[in-house]
Amino acid sequence: MKFILSILLVGCFAISPLYAQTQGDLKACMQYQKPDHKWSHPYSVRGSKISGREFNYLAQGKGFKPKYQENSFYYVVNWKSGGYVGLKLNYDDLSYYDQILVDQNNRKWKIRKGWKNCDVTSQYKDNIRPRR
Repeated sequence: MKFILSILLVGCFAISPLYAQTQGDLKACMQYQKPDHKWSHPYSVRGSKISGREFNYLAQGKGFKPKYQENSFYYVVNWKSGGYVGLKLNYDDLSYYDQILVDQNNRKWKIRKGWKNCDVTSQYKDNIRPRR
């Protein structure tokens, strides 16, 4: 019985390479830079850390033309409207301190890990999830 369960678990991981390379449901506090170079109101979001290789594959499957670096990691926030924000991580992970990252459309974002001192009452309308 243990042998059969082991084979099933190995098979599940082999079928789903996304599972092995993605860290889902990472909380972050984000602000985008407005045209006047001021920062927007902070927003609490949930996103995923994903490898560039997997990111290219997933984006192509949704009809986008991605050019992400395969050996880098990205923090991705998917919107219910079908779009996304993909931010290349400087140090392969989010930091608890503010970082300035640039998305696929050259928009600057100030981002840090977690929701501490982030306004959770005004989340992106396309990415609303209740705080747990």
